[in-house]
Amino acid sequence: MPRFSIRQCPRCHVHREMWNTSQVCAGCRIREERAIASLPKGKAWIAVAKALRAGKLVRLPCEVCGTKRTDAHHDDYAAPLDVRWLCRSHHRSHHHQFGPGKNAFIEGETA
Repeated sequence: MPRFSIRQCPRCHVHREMWNTSQVCAGCRIREERAIASLPKGKAWIAVAKALRAGKLVRLPCEVCGTKRTDAHHDDYAAPLDVRWLCRSHHRSHHHQFGPGKNAFIEGETA
């Protein structure tokens, strides 16, 4: 069975070769990744990922419960390496309780 097939992309509606596991064509996926990377949130995510790979930033346990599987939480995207380590559950509850914080203004400017 081939690893790709020719299907219509649901975003651009062009028939292209797509991997069997893909939901959209490679062109649409790349455009989406570039758009996210140009936003303050995307730039902060990229900075954290690079710092983790380089060893400049170390993933810590959740500040609340101590779980080792954590996400980096940015209180302010202007300081991309100033993160708090929260597990997924506490990260969601933090945003539910406090909202996006300073990041709401940054996101609103680019939207």
